[in-house]
Amino acid sequence: MLLALLAVSVPAHAATLPVDPTDSTAYSTIQDAIDAASSGDSITVVAGTFSECIDTSGKSLTLSGAGASATTLDGGSACTSALNIEGGETVTLSDLSIDNASYRAIRVYGSTLIADSVNLSNLGSNATVNGAGILADGATVSVSNATFSENEGGYGAVIHAVAASTVMVSDSTFDSNYATSDGGAVYAAGGSSYSSEGNTYVENYSYNSGGALFATGSGTAVSSSETSASAGRRKSSLRREAVRSNH
Repeated sequence: MLLALLAVSVPAHAATLPVDPTDSTAYSTIQDAIDAASSGDSITVVAGTFSECIDTSGKSLTLSGAGASATTLDGGSACTSALNIEGGETVTLSDLSIDNASYRAIRVYGSTLIADSVNLSNLGSNATVNGAGILADGATVSVSNATFSENEGGYGAVIHAVAASTVMVSDSTFDSNYATSDGGAVYAAGGSSYSSEGNTYVENYSYNSGGALFATGSGTAVSSSETSASAGRRKSSLRREAVRSNH
């Protein structure tokens, strides 16, 4: 009986699942590792490009690459979001890049994302994608040491936060992003909050308002430790102001 009680009380240890297509003892794709994982597990991905669209399927996981310049998740334009997080889980992401030409890198719906040392660049297209880097919908998102460059979207070229989302970004770079509507880098609405600390904003544009940041709607809040943001060169019909709030 004592042994049985001990067996019940001892928690299971989190596992680390490796992803390496060249190793027969590892998983060949990131999604295969996710499917085999349990909440609390970690997935480590070797250097290389992984052409797939992944969904964390309600599991709270840690997903890490070999470095943002070494490991790439590439949706290959086969999905609207290369990484989908929508089951109430908490996902920790680090040391990788995400590509998905003409579409989005990450969608977070009713869940939590913690990201560090990621590169989300060259994503989105004209007005068809809101938040080409990250769409936060009723979500909590924390990002640090990230690079966002050459992204294009409708409302928020990099980040689109709605439905009372909380988004915090620190020590990151927003460079040469363009919104065809509002928010060259970030668009926040619907009671969402965006906190910016120690970030660099340079050459970000929007066609309408908020060259770097745009906030609108009752309860929506933007806080920033930066004293200025460079919208870059003047372009015809582009709004260069760093921050625009409509309440």
